[in-house]
Amino acid sequence: MITAFFDPRQFYIAKTQEYARINGLNVRNLKSRILVTQFLHLDQAIEHFSAQIKEGEITLLHGLYLEGADWDPQTQMLVEQNHYRMHNRFPVLELT
Repeated sequence: MITAFFDPRQFYIAKTQEYARINGLNVRNLKSRILVTQFLHLDQAIEHFSAQIKEGEITLLHGLYLEGADWDPQTQMLVEQNHYRMHNRFPVLELT
């Protein structure tokens, strides 16, 4: 579990390289996607994606916060920030 990292691109590149190495694929031929899930808590996401996690098909990323914006789960879009909260929790991301 990574609790903090300084450069998200390096984390993403490392996960892509790890997947390619495990499956004997060329990194340049891989296509990936990042999806925002409906889950704010990691436990819920793990329960929902347990089969894909065991197979190594996805990585879940959590603990991100938005500053200056908020996330609307209904429209799945960024919206104007609630003025009463400085930092807003971002849902768990699914990396495939």
